[in-house]
Amino acid sequence: MDVAESRIVEGENCQNAMTKALLHSMCLQKQLEERCEQMESHSRKCNVRIHSVGEKITERGDMVEFVKEIIRDKLGVGLEEISIAAAHRIGKKTGTEDRPRSIIVRFQNENMKQRVLRTAWETKDLKIRDKRIYFEEDFTDWVYKERGQCGKIRKQLLEKNIKSRIVYPPKLKVFEKDGQYKLFDNPQAAAEGVRAYGVTVDIPAAKPDFETTLKAEGWQTAGAGKRRTRENENELMESVKTLLDSGNRHRKDKD
Repeated sequence: MDVAESRIVEGENCQNAMTKALLHSMCLQKQLEERCEQMESHSRKCNVRIHSVGEKITERGDMVEFVKEIIRDKLGVGLEEISIAAAHRIGKKTGTEDRPRSIIVRFQNENMKQRVLRTAWETKDLKIRDKRIYFEEDFTDWVYKERGQCGKIRKQLLEKNIKSRIVYPPKLKVFEKDGQYKLFDNPQAAAEGVRAYGVTVDIPAAKPDFETTLKAEGWQTAGAGKRRTRENENELMESVKTLLDSGNRHRKDKD
């Protein structure tokens, strides 16, 4: 009986130690994911995407020169003030002209990019060979996914003549008739909020939020690494030591 009780206590201690170590790993993972997202977003700040340009139009030419022609002839922006570092298609070739791959353009600095982008947005009926083309920011995959979900909600709002806009980072802004607006921080909150307008849209649930769990366990969440106390660090090391000691004892028992 004493041996069984000892093993139960040891198992409970091991489980508690494993939980704390796992939660701490989740905290670090969240920090790394947020930093990677920030770095990737920063690396794209000078980029613009051009959509709906036919593949055959550019398949044999210099893409940089082609983009320069668009900027000069379609947007009326002087090339002496614009410098393009690179331009190329992105994604797998579809083999059809119905859904051509987008063109990604990298400018030498953000000011050049903003000027071209602003001019493109102000230019009405921007076409190449009678086909409308579109300029937009180059976002990360996560931002495009969130914008896509917000876009589903916007489509439903548009059918009810309710004006809305997607702002960065991906948030949905819904305008009221009295000039006020409501701002929803994510697609899930937006799907819940637009029910008041008679709009129902199914949006997948967000990933589990570990922040509440981490706080409940006494560990600091992402972005708060500098506030982590020495006491918590010592507690984590004790938890890891408990796991190692438990593993060593089990190996000795088997021997």
